Amino acid sequence: LAANPWARHVIVLEDDLIVAPDFITFFARAAQVMERDPTIICASGYNDNGFESNTADPHQMWRGEHFMALGWLLSRQVYQEVQVSWNMDQVW
Repeated sequence: LAANPWARHVIVLEDDLIVAPDFITFFARAAQVMERDPTIICASGYNDNGFESNTADPHQMWRGEHFMALGWLLSRQVYQEVQVSWNMDQVW
């Protein structure tokens, strides 16, 4: 973040993740929702239930009850609060 002091959000990705063509657009829109609703601490780009039958509306976002850690977005503020406790050398 020091290299980008203007950045308001951080995207965290697994090192082997292949992202969808709408990856940036999705997270840009998710960031807008997060800025309006402070109860959302992160947005995940992964969904265990992302089957066609559950994704009929491409404009709808769902609030989840558990954390999906494959690819996610969080605010700069939340990142700065939690990153001090992360062991970046840990193998997941």
